[in-house]
Amino acid sequence: MSRTAHSPVAGDGTIVGPVRVEPTVTALVRRLRKGDVAVIDVMDLDQRTAEDLASHRPAAVVNARPSISGRYPAGGPRVLLDAGIPLIDAAGPAVLDLHDGTTVSITGGAISVDGQQVAHGTVLDADAIVDAMRGAADGMRVQAPDVHRQRHGDGDARGRRAARRAGPASGGRAAHGASCGRGGAGLPASRTVARDPSLPA
Repeated sequence: MSRTAHSPVAGDGTIVGPVRVEPTVTALVRRLRKGDVAVIDVMDLDQRTAEDLASHRPAAVVNARPSISGRYPAGGPRVLLDAGIPLIDAAGPAVLDLHDGTTVSITGGAISVDGQQVAHGTVLDADAIVDAMRGAADGMRVQAPDVHRQRHGDGDARGRRAARRAGPASGGRAAHGASCGRGGAGLPASRTVARDPSLPA
């Protein structure tokens, strides 16, 4: 984990600071101070949220959920990386149970209180972010045909069902038209007039 000017980092690279835990990121950002350890619960960390966090210069950000789940390329982790703020990813729900203000130490992905490890996550460095973003981009390419089939395939199926329901009725109308002596175009059929034999040919 890289050393940053604003982070209280020990000689072994351990980050030490009080955790800030709130139900929402909006509430968290209002209380976040330089040197705090921000605890969030955000699936797919977006750029805007990461910028709000980074503007308060926390010692680190610990996310209980995956910051890049693979659904789409979320830009938040790159924002924190560029700001020099370590991101501990997918640390699990235990970090959400930490009491606000508790001093934690973070070594690698291990999060400890009073020397006891309470959670463990993955440090998202540059290589990990690139790999995760590449996987998310690949996932979107796989999802695109599925979405197309769901949208258009369902429409085709509905059309076929409607045609089957309309089939008997259409046939009945056609038979009725034929019995009335009407042609396919809906015009009256030609009539044959008997000739009076007393008239000259």
